[in-house]
Amino acid sequence: MKTLRKIICMGICALIVFGGAVGCGTRRVPGGDEPINENATQLLVGNFNGGYGDAWLREVKTRFEQKYKDVVFEDGKKGVQVIIDSSDKYSGGQVLNQLQSWPQHVILSEASDYYQLIGGRWKQNIADITDVVTTPLNYDLILGENDPAVTETHTIESIMNPSMRDYFKRNEDGKYFGVPFYEATVGFVYDIDLFEKYGFYYCADGCGDSSGFAQDINGNWMGQGGANLGAMSSMTFAQARAAGLKLSFGPDGEEGTYDDGMPATYDEFFALCERIEARGCEALTWPGEREVQRYLNYLAFNLWTDYEGKEQMELNFSLDGTAENLIDMNSFDAQTGRFETYSAQINNENGYLLGAQAGKYYATDFIYRLVSNTNYYDESVCFADGYSQYSTETLFVNSAYEGDNLKSRAMMIDGSWWQSEASRIFDNMASAYGDEWKAENRRFGMLALPKATREKVGQGSTLAFNTTTSIIINPNSYTNKETGVVNEKIFNLAKQFIKFMHTHESLYQFNKITGSAKPYDYTLSEQELNSLTSVAKQNYEMHKSIDYVFSYSQNPVVSSDVQFFASSGYHVFQKDDNGNEVLSLVFHENASLNSHDYFSQMVNFRNQGWWKQKFGSYLR
Repeated sequence: MKTLRKIICMGICALIVFGGAVGCGTRRVPGGDEPINENATQLLVGNFNGGYGDAWLREVKTRFEQKYKDVVFEDGKKGVQVIIDSSDKYSGGQVLNQLQSWPQHVILSEASDYYQLIGGRWKQNIADITDVVTTPLNYDLILGENDPAVTETHTIESIMNPSMRDYFKRNEDGKYFGVPFYEATVGFVYDIDLFEKYGFYYCADGCGDSSGFAQDINGNWMGQGGANLGAMSSMTFAQARAAGLKLSFGPDGEEGTYDDGMPATYDEFFALCERIEARGCEALTWPGEREVQRYLNYLAFNLWTDYEGKEQMELNFSLDGTAENLIDMNSFDAQTGRFETYSAQINNENGYLLGAQAGKYYATDFIYRLVSNTNYYDESVCFADGYSQYSTETLFVNSAYEGDNLKSRAMMIDGSWWQSEASRIFDNMASAYGDEWKAENRRFGMLALPKATREKVGQGSTLAFNTTTSIIINPNSYTNKETGVVNEKIFNLAKQFIKFMHTHESLYQFNKITGSAKPYDYTLSEQELNSLTSVAKQNYEMHKSIDYVFSYSQNPVVSSDVQFFASSGYHVFQKDDNGNEVLSLVFHENASLNSHDYFSQMVNFRNQGWWKQKFGSYLR
């Protein structure tokens, strides 16, 4: 996820470091953006300042401080002050290398290797928080007893995404040293208002125009048997529905779900792109910046995951089970793309066979089909290094305003976090053009991923979390460096803050503020659902209806070099040692290379010899 850097203008009085004051007599924590309240105990929280920002965390802070405002944690002080440092430093290797020097008690990190942070059996870099995860939410670790004000008796462990639970719970002793921070995935964001205006939806069998769309090319709503229900100029989408317009069941094959009317197959998706272009809109946009082109790899990883399903896809991380969709490369026809499949029992020794999963080919072919047809996108944007993620989001959001004379963008390849990340864009639009352009007054959704083949329609959907995240506690922050004595009150305060972040209210507020869900099983009430933006509501509906795969595991082969397995890695679609692993760039810059040839090269490159050379020391 592209980091949003917060630009803070400070006066001379803010140039203060923890432990001493300059000029104003007000102390601050390094990175903290508020003065220390000397009458309260400080809890320092480091937050990775990515697409989700920290507005949701500040809401948690407010409620937490209010709840414990009368509790004494230190002599002469009462209550707690949560000081948040939002920074991109809480990411990747920086956490491992710098953690011991940070004063923050709780760290919310992204892309950090959890098992490197644990440091093995005898070296513990982060705190054991098993009690946080396994005791009921109503048990207060500060008070040491059940809190009568909390009615939730389940544990964090019981509601955690199962794939993540298997990863965070250490196999050797069942202990937890962290919990997941958020769930995030990449797909197609679409403008609901634009889709409804032009009828960019597929209709049920027997309805729609000759191509199955809700509107014909002239803007007439089409009903049963091709009946003309009325013109778009005088009839809204809702009115057309009331007049007899019936949508298809979408990729999930079920009526009345969030994906009704969406393209069910890859072929339907590309036909939709053609229709959007024919109606004078731009079908797709994505960041042209080379570094962010990896988003199309994330998309391909999701298409691969969706084809294989949860059980088959997780073989790539467990390396233990029967693979059922392996392509027999000898049967792979370069002209037709047809092939035969076979099954094989997978273990650490032959994990390389999974590189020939049929879903991986179909995903590769999808990106090839997309990139090779410039009718689907604006090449001057999607392959221009000057178009960052943020500038692309700006283009997408602003294109709905007719006064800017921009070609309307129907879809954008981005992450489920995008609306939170783009909050300033919506605010700027509202300031310039009026409140109707605020985020809460716009309607966007995440398009359900289409299926590779008609046979896959109705088989359910599976997506992959695009990165690893963790919420951990830094033991150096509450341990005396000279004596080694642990401040148990501060430790319990940090642990209770993590528990507090996982109450129903906190999960709901995260959904409401960021527009995305958390990787836990929770059910929102009708009132709570009605308070969500269209993006937040649809992300929640996806969260409840889709199987999610976590592309990390404790398998020693996989954990030895996760970039070759995880969706956030740069080598998942690698075909050689030359760094050609971003599919969109490969196909755009090598016009003569097709998906069959590229896939064949991937399979041949990551063969048995490569596997043994790379992971030989971890094989039995």
